[in-house]
Amino acid sequence: MIRILKDYLYGFVGLTASIITIILFTNNLYPALSADGRVAVLFIGGLFIWFFFENVYLKIRWGRERRYAQTLVYIADGFSEIHNLYRKNITVDNAVGALTHLCDNLAQTFTLITGTKCRASVKILTREDNALKAITFCRNRDPINNPKNNTIKHWLDKNTDFLEVFDKIDAPGGAYFFSNLLPFRYGYQNTSFEVYKGKPDNNLLLRYLRWTLPYRSTIVMPICPCSEQNQKMLVGFLCIDSAPILAFKADYDVPLLEGVADGIYNLIRDAADALPSPGESAEGN
Repeated sequence: MIRILKDYLYGFVGLTASIITIILFTNNLYPALSADGRVAVLFIGGLFIWFFFENVYLKIRWGRERRYAQTLVYIADGFSEIHNLYRKNITVDNAVGALTHLCDNLAQTFTLITGTKCRASVKILTREDNALKAITFCRNRDPINNPKNNTIKHWLDKNTDFLEVFDKIDAPGGAYFFSNLLPFRYGYQNTSFEVYKGKPDNNLLLRYLRWTLPYRSTIVMPICPCSEQNQKMLVGFLCIDSAPILAFKADYDVPLLEGVADGIYNLIRDAADALPSPGESAEGN
């Protein structure tokens, strides 16, 4: 995060210095040049502007891609405890511990990639009173992820992200929920609004200003095998969220999460039979 801020600071300082130099040169030296000299200066200046913005574009584009490579160690370490579980007897408690460790590493991964504070959680799909709901199996360890206990039930038909994944998962290629602009998604439903005492306004601007959820960007990935994405195989959801808008990139972040969701499917499935009601948390997605 500090490295990213430094890069932006250096770029801002360089741009400011360049603008000041151009202004001083234009006011003091440019009028005294000959016609040929002015043409030469304009040509060199045009090249400078071109290379400057080309450099900014490449830094923005490849800077993020470079950070993806740096996150491989987090992903590998996150799966290390899961692999160790299969040398032991899998219980709900050690499954929660291993997946919490993975969520910690996923949160660090996406915090590094996006330069924003990210959170990760695993939801389990359950049925109650002949209706489907999602409960929190585990999440990354963070002070803001410790809300007071509450009795809110996160029914699928009251949560746009979970419902959209469930309804579309049988389509070719499966489904996931991706939004970088949740406050501007008209009709978005989330039972966590009950916890944060908010309700989306019909006016776009007011909806953004009065937004109470602690995240505005989110990705929700179905936990099921990549080769068999359907409602029958769906056991839960892997969620990543961040407070700012425009935090994620679908081209890279979605395939990364898809691979992680596929990798934890067997553990969730194996632990599900012994899963008691772990209690729900309304913090986050």
